[in-house]
Amino acid sequence: MDFTQEIAQTYYQTQLVDEQQQVVRIYFYIEFKEPVSEEFSLLKIYFRNKEAEITKVSDRKYLARFTHIAVRGDLFLESEGAKEYGNKAPIITKGKFELNKDEAVLEYQKNNKTFFFKLTRIDEKQ
Repeated sequence: MDFTQEIAQTYYQTQLVDEQQQVVRIYFYIEFKEPVSEEFSLLKIYFRNKEAEITKVSDRKYLARFTHIAVRGDLFLESEGAKEYGNKAPIITKGKFELNKDEAVLEYQKNNKTFFFKLTRIDEKQ
């Protein structure tokens, strides 16, 4: 099913929350040309291997907040393979969808059925 609400723009802004811990907050915005119909319930945004719930800012503007914490760990590589045994491998989390850096997925409900809509060409604004 196609998402029939016309989108004016999608963009995100980043904010460094804690420089030492490398915590970044991402504010993801969806702006619609007209107020969103009551038949739609906007649920989540999937962006950069994370998901966040959507909150209504106004009749035409919605926001999802993501928090990204950089995982920094020292990698110790040994020349002898047997000494590598105790080292921990980095943990790589995979998102629900395979997306490019400028893509996201909107999860929404219509008539109590859940649908997904791919958003493309998402810009970063300062």
